[in-house]
Order: sequence, then structure tokens, then C-alpha cells
Amino acid sequence: MAELAVTAAGAAVEMVVEKLASGLWKDLGLARSVYTDMEKLQSKLSTIQNVLDDAEKKSITNKALQSWLKKLKDAALDADDVVDEFQTEALRRRMERYDRMTGKVRDFFSSNNPIAFRYKIGGKISEIRERFDEIAKENKDFDLMVIKSDSDRPVDRETTSLVSEPKIYGRDEDEKQVMEFLVDRDNDKNISILTIVGLGGIGKTTLAQLVYNNERIKEQFELRMWVCVGETFDGKMVLRAMIEQLKGEQSIFSNLQTMSTFLDEKLRTKRFLLVLDDLWNDKESEWEQLKPLFIHAKLGSKIIVTTRIETAVSGASTIGTVSVHRLQGLQDEDCWCLFKQRAFRSEREEDNRELEKIGWEIIKKCGGLPLAAKALGSLMNSYTKVQEWSAICKDFEVGGLPIGEAGILHVLKLSYDHLPSHLKRCFTYCSVFQKDHEIEIERLIQLWMAEGLIDTSGTSQNAEDIGKQYFDNLLSRSFFQDVQMDKYNNRGTCKMHDLVHDLACSITKDEALVMQGGMKSISLECRYLSIPYSSGSSIDFKTTYEAKKLRSLFLLKAEYRSNVDVDEFIFNATKTFPQLRALGLNSSGIAKLSNRISRLKHLRFIDLSPAQISTLPTLITKLYNLQTLNLRDCSMLKELPEGIGNLCNLRYMDISCCPNITTLPLSITRLSNLQTLNLPNCNMLKELPEGIGNLCNLRYMDISSCFQITTLPTSITRLSSLQTLNLSYCWMLKELPEGISNLGNLRHLDIRGCDNLDCIPRGLGRLGNLETLPMFIVAQENGCTIAELQHLNSIRGSLEIKNLHHVKDPDEAMQANLRAKTRLNYLRLEWNKGGGEEHEPSSTEVEVAEGVFERLQPHHNLEKLEIYSYIGTRLPNWMSPSF
Repeated sequence: MAELAVTAAGAAVEMVVEKLASGLWKDLGLARSVYTDMEKLQSKLSTIQNVLDDAEKKSITNKALQSWLKKLKDAALDADDVVDEFQTEALRRRMERYDRMTGKVRDFFSSNNPIAFRYKIGGKISEIRERFDEIAKENKDFDLMVIKSDSDRPVDRETTSLVSEPKIYGRDEDEKQVMEFLVDRDNDKNISILTIVGLGGIGKTTLAQLVYNNERIKEQFELRMWVCVGETFDGKMVLRAMIEQLKGEQSIFSNLQTMSTFLDEKLRTKRFLLVLDDLWNDKESEWEQLKPLFIHAKLGSKIIVTTRIETAVSGASTIGTVSVHRLQGLQDEDCWCLFKQRAFRSEREEDNRELEKIGWEIIKKCGGLPLAAKALGSLMNSYTKVQEWSAICKDFEVGGLPIGEAGILHVLKLSYDHLPSHLKRCFTYCSVFQKDHEIEIERLIQLWMAEGLIDTSGTSQNAEDIGKQYFDNLLSRSFFQDVQMDKYNNRGTCKMHDLVHDLACSITKDEALVMQGGMKSISLECRYLSIPYSSGSSIDFKTTYEAKKLRSLFLLKAEYRSNVDVDEFIFNATKTFPQLRALGLNSSGIAKLSNRISRLKHLRFIDLSPAQISTLPTLITKLYNLQTLNLRDCSMLKELPEGIGNLCNLRYMDISCCPNITTLPLSITRLSNLQTLNLPNCNMLKELPEGIGNLCNLRYMDISSCFQITTLPTSITRLSSLQTLNLSYCWMLKELPEGISNLGNLRHLDIRGCDNLDCIPRGLGRLGNLETLPMFIVAQENGCTIAELQHLNSIRGSLEIKNLHHVKDPDEAMQANLRAKTRLNYLRLEWNKGGGEEHEPSSTEVEVAEGVFERLQPHHNLEKLEIYSYIGTRLPNWMSPSF
């Protein structure tokens, strides 16, 4: 793949140019020579930037130019580290300007001493400028020109295929054959195995998903399990994944015998279908671990394996009969259907004969690979002119396009070439993740922010919203797939196709690495590193100390127990990796975090979830650049540092599932940049600080299942930016603040399970943006009447209307306007709060109840209706079969 390995040098240079243009370095009182070097550096980089489009285009066939671009990118990233030191120093001085003790305790040789800083930074800037002078001289050897690139055109829309599930083309016969195997063949045997074999991107997983979700298959098999295996075939991992799907929760089993015993009991009595997706290698020892499970499986059970390598399933022959289904490429007509589904924005474009002619020429280059057709369709969607389509079609002529995986990499590389520069940076960063990794989209955006990959200059939008646009644009071009939505209908997780991941790795080369066992060395130029480890891991953590330029470091624990001394590693890392922007210690089980963490002054992102720490180091409050602090599931944590309010750039804080935290420090109300505050399942938390209303930029607050909270601070009604307020299952919550109607941007008010609420404050009907309101309580007095629902027509999902016996006038119920709420799928109507009161309703009360019910007709999109404690004697007319 050497011909594909073009560095994203332009993106790195642009990042430094933008920071230099901010001019923050001008306020630090530096020596005149340093100012001169900075101005020369800015000018030099701007000159180089002008020819980078031409350089990256020519580098595909010019290895010397590839080497020059790599040298340029390395220098740009080093320059970014230096420029970030300027910004960090300016921030530190601002934060400590009024600290009376700062000047008294400062060591002259401390890095915090302004004189020492000027001396140190001056040398670094001079060295960086000289490097770029040399790089600029070499530039003259390549005869590069200033060309206008259209790669920065905005992509502000998505294809319709991303909204609804796209139709699957050209696989009817394949589906029929696989279904026949699953339903009709070998039902007299315990286990039969079907291997679906084909090139990457040809649709093996899609075919498996198609049959897996078929209604006939759901009836045929009592149990269905889907396991994504990936490059490492680990029998214990497969067993654990099977258990988690059967139980619907994370497996606590770690012993092979325990897992096997649990599964054996299930699989003996119920026919099952197991899909092992994306198997890469054949380890007979791993199949042997699985074999005892299947010997006594119920007759007719089946296993489907998807793989690129037919021999990868040879070890399974001792388990059962192995059949092979070889998946071929699609016909051009089917590829055309996939292509045009994404390429054309309207029927008018689709009817353009010239575009159609060019489109068919492009389709012939796809080699029948669905992923190629989708990627190219997504690429062409950004262009509407015949000249643009013709120019891109000609790009395929360079060296031809071979059929197969090399060919699809050329296709994907073309899509990459046409990305705006800011999206190139974001895409290649994803090479730090493992293959088949389920990516949390919110976390990904936080990491992009930590790396400075999101440009907020010249816009009033915040970084999170811009990051979502970046993600949507990459998704629309098929760089991401398998998006799963969260409960509020936001994008939650996604994956990258293996070949898309290969492309990202081919571009970053040794700059990003997922460390493997047995590695003896790491490139000095490695800047993004993931370390998967587990008990018995052969990874030598000391090897990582060679990568002194690391910007992102992630420890990925594979099992629940490990013999790796993570505490010691992190202690040493604070000295070895001073340029770190992101530190992920997910499931590392770290027991202590040293005050040395404050040395990582560039740190923007830290994830400790879950950890065994009981306290955070006091000096963590000196990490003034920190944007994301994730302490989820730190169950031993007792308190947050009192100085937490000093984290002036903190935007996301998650302390969910920390049951030992009883109070929040008052200084938390000074976090004016905070966007997200997650506090669910903090069972001992009794109250929120009264000054919580000072968090003027807060958009998401979750205090669900905080059982001790009885009231909310009145200042919460000042959170004008708040979009989500999750109070679900706060059982002791007695009331909502009167001014909650002031939260004009509120979209989600989740109060399900708040059983002690007697009413909802008046004015709720003014919250016209509400999409989530699972419970509405009709007040008898001093609260919401049912008429407040009239204009809340954006609410979706479920709605429970309580205390309908408080509605005294049936015409008032008509004002609830339920027929206009087209997005509701579940409605519960409740007339009596407790249902246990002994009361014989009068004829008037019965008549009113019947009138109210008649006027609460929902939209016909409703899927489920529940009625509770209805005192009427007849059902409304709209509950006829025609409804």
C-alpha cells in the first residue's frame, strides 16, 4: 500500500498556522528576537501552505516528495507543541495573576518562572524556525505550484440513505441459499457451520445481518448470538460475548470453566444460531475451547462465520460439518443502484443524462464491491456539475483501478483526497482505534477537540456542534458505518469498516499505533498510541517510553484482572510524555493518581473510568487546559477537589455511578465553560449547589437515580442553554422549580419514575422545543392544566398523563391536542394516582371521564395505548377498528 501512503501534512500545517494567527503569543513579554522568529515562522508556513495541494497530489507517484511531506508534517506537529506552550503559559498567568502566593513560592528555575520560560521557549522557537527554513529550501527541488483546491468545499448535508435503512441490492439469491442452509439443512445434526467467504467490502457482514434479522430465523432459533471476532481469535472473548448477549448485561465470568458451564446449560435445551463475524485466522486451540459447548447442542443449531480467508475455519471441522458460501461481486446494475442512492440529491440530477453516463463509467471501476459503490456515491454527492464529475472520473485513470481490495483502497483514497483538510485530520486520527472498535461518537469528538482538530475560529458555534458536523460529513462519505442511536435519538456509537481503517493506517503509518504483544520498539515519531493489555500480556510497557512525542495514549484493558502495574506506568508517563493531550485509562483499575499529573500541562482529555481511586490529587486542578474529565464508575471516589472550579476550560465532567460522593464542591459553580454534567447513580448525593445556575453554558445535565435529592436549586431555571435535564428515577424529588418554563432551549425533560412529584409547574407549555416528556401530571390547583400540552407537538416516544380525574371540563381535554403529536408511539392515560382509593364515582364524574377520554384521541401513528383506573363505562368512538 506504499502508493497510498500520502501524509496529511497540509492538515498539520494548517493547524499551526491557525494557532499562530491567533496572536496569543504577543502578550507574553518575550524578547524581540523571539517575536521576530515567530513572525518569520508564520510567514514561512503560510508560503509552504500555498503549494501543499500540489505537493500532496504529485506525491502519489513521487517517493522523494512523500519523504518531504513526512518531514514537513513532523516539523509541523513539533511546532504545534511549542505554540501550545505559549497558549498554556498565557492561560496559566491569567489564572494565577491574583494568587498572592504565586510570586512567593516560585523557584527561579521553575518552568512557571517568566524569565525561565522566556529563555526556554526562545531556544525552541529558533530551532523550529531553522527546521522550516531547511524544509522550504528543499521545496524548490519539486517545482511546486500554487493551485486552487476544491477540497475545502463545505459538506453540509447527508444522503437520505443515512436516515433510513438502505435497501440491500443484488443479494436475493445469496440470501435464499443461506436461508436454505439455516432452515432446511442438517437439522438432524447438533452443529453445522456455514462459512461466508469474500473480499473485504463485498458485503459478507451485510448478508449475515440480513438473514440474522429475518423473521423466519427468529422463529427457527430460540437463541441468537452475534460476536464480532476481529483479527484476534480469542475463545474466551467469544464465550464472554455469547453470555453477555444471552443475559443482556456485562458478563462477570472470567474463568473458562465457569463460562462453559453456564453456556452448556443454555445450548443443550434451545436451538441456537451463532454468528462469528469477521474471523481472520484459524487457531485450532481456540476452536478446541469452544468444542465442548457444541457437542451436546440441541439438534439443528447452526454457526455462520464470515471471513476473507477460507482456511480460517479449517479448525472448526472437528465441531461440525463445514460448508462454504463464496460471495461474489455485485452486477454493475446493482452497484449503480447503490451508487445513485447516495450520489444524486434529487430526481432532476438523476435524470441528467451526462451525469448518468459518467456515473456508469465510475461504476465499472468498482469491481462489484458494494463498499466502493457507496463510497464513490457519497463522494460524488458533493458535486453537481458535469465538469466536476468528469475531472474526478479522470482521477481513476492514474495507474488504472484493479479489482480487489487494492482497488477499493484506491477508491477510498480518492474519497480521502477530496475531503476538506480539517476532515482529513479527524479521519486519520481514528487509526489509533483497534479494528472493529465500537466508537463512542461523543468521546471521539472530545478527542478531536483535545488534539486541536476542530476549528472554532470565525464562528459562534461551539466546538461540540462543529465536531458533530465533522462526524456527519465523514459519515455521509461512508468513512463511518453501523451508527447506533441513544435514547434521545442522538447518534451514540459507530464503527469503521476494516478497509477504511486500513486506509487511515496507511496514511498515518508509524505516527499512530495499536501496540501488539512482542513489540520490541516503537518509532520515535509515534504520537498516538493504544495499548491493549490483559493478564498474561506480553506487552512491555517500558517500550512505550521511546515515543517521547506522544499526544494521545490509551490503555485498553481486555480482561478484568491484570498483572500489569498500571500505577507505576502512569507515574512514569507523566515525565516521559509531557506533550500528552489525551490520556485514556479505561478499565485500567488504577488505584492512585499522583500529583505529578499536573506536569501534563497540555492535557485536554482524561478518562479514568472505572478506577479504584478514592481521591483525586489536589494538583489536578492546575490542568487549566483540561476539557474532558471522565470519572464514571469510580465507585471508591469520596469527593472532588475543592479547587475543581479552577479548571476554566472544562466542558465535560462525568462522575456518574460514584455512590460515595455526598456533596459537590461549591467551586464547581465557577465552571462557566461546562457543557455536560453527568451525575446519575450518585446515590448518596443529597443536593446540588445553589449556584448551579451560574453554569451559563451547560447544555446537558443528568442526575437520574440520585435517590437522596428532594428539591432542585431555584437557580437551575437560569440555565438558558440547557437542552437536556434528566431527572428520571429521582424517587424522592418532590417538586420542580417554578421557573422551569424559562428554559427555552430545553428539548428533553425526563421525569419518568419521579413518583413523589405531585404536579408540574405552570408554564411548561411554553417549552415548544420539548421532544422528551415521558410524564405529565395534571394539577388540581397551582400547577399545569392539561391545556399546557396543546403546543408541545414535538414530543416523541412515550407519554404518561397522570391525574386525569383533575380535569373537570371535557372540552379542556381537547386542548391537549394529542392528535397533533405524531411522534408518540406509547401513551398511558391514568385517572387515579394511587388506584387504591375506595371511592364510588358519581354519575357526573363518570360522564366527565368519558368525555375527557373521547377528546384525548391520539394520532394514528400510536403503537401502544394503556388505560389505568378509568371510571367510565364505555370506550371512546375513536377506539374503533378503523383507528
